[in-house]
Amino acid sequence: MWCHSFKCDWLIAMKYAEKLCNESRWSKATYMYQKASFLMMCPDKTPETQQHIEYLYSEVPKLKIRIGGKSLPVEKFAMKKVKRYFSQGNKLVLPALELIYIWNGFSIVGKNEELIVPMLNIVEDTLNEILKNKDSYQYFKDDYCLVLHLKGVCLKFRDQIYQAEQCFKEVIQNEKEIKQDNYLVPWAHMELALLKMQDKEYTEAKVLLDKAKNSYKGYSLESRLHFRIRAANHHIKSLISGDEDTDDSTSEVSRTSVDLGEMNGLIPDLEKENSNTDNSNGAEVKCE
Repeated sequence: MWCHSFKCDWLIAMKYAEKLCNESRWSKATYMYQKASFLMMCPDKTPETQQHIEYLYSEVPKLKIRIGGKSLPVEKFAMKKVKRYFSQGNKLVLPALELIYIWNGFSIVGKNEELIVPMLNIVEDTLNEILKNKDSYQYFKDDYCLVLHLKGVCLKFRDQIYQAEQCFKEVIQNEKEIKQDNYLVPWAHMELALLKMQDKEYTEAKVLLDKAKNSYKGYSLESRLHFRIRAANHHIKSLISGDEDTDDSTSEVSRTSVDLGEMNGLIPDLEKENSNTDNSNGAEVKCE
């Protein structure tokens, strides 16, 4: 599924999400959301396809589960996005690329020019569309900052560091105007910190990481960001103490969080802690 999404083969990625939704006992709500989001990325959608996307998103809340008495963070994120989809006239901006980002997929995509360039093209085309038709976007600043953040990530992996830094800084500057996607601001701080680490500006990086961790609370996927912040802080400490080769700091920075390749089951923080816990009723849910 992820391999095809990295290649922007949205229909094939959607088929694998469907297979996972039908056969996996893990979060069916997440797989259903992924399925709808991959299909959402397809160009020239027919009315029938649009109707099917609407159906898929409407099914997501029905499939949510609790593990160890707690909701899954990634499912909470999906629920918010589904609510947003329906509240703004059946529209989401780059939902599949957003998923790839939060699962740290760009750490893989960014290593291959043939993968990152098409994604950057999609991001820039979407950014131009948003700016051209800003009045048609109910949450203009949210959508704009999401796409701008994704652009910064793409530019970072193309070693366009200054341009990437400007993208993340602009996201932070729009903090008070973001209504829904408030997770973008602390994540932008983290991305800026990673850029500072590449330039061996470890003190500034530490300040940015501390601000991302301590100044923002209650946003989507907070524990996931804290995991990345902890990994980045550990890496800074290792570099300063001389435990690692500082000449290789740039490549190491891209691995300061868990890669998709290292997470075969794609289990987020909370789910990983409860990996032996099954759905309480054990019911099988068919995903269509």
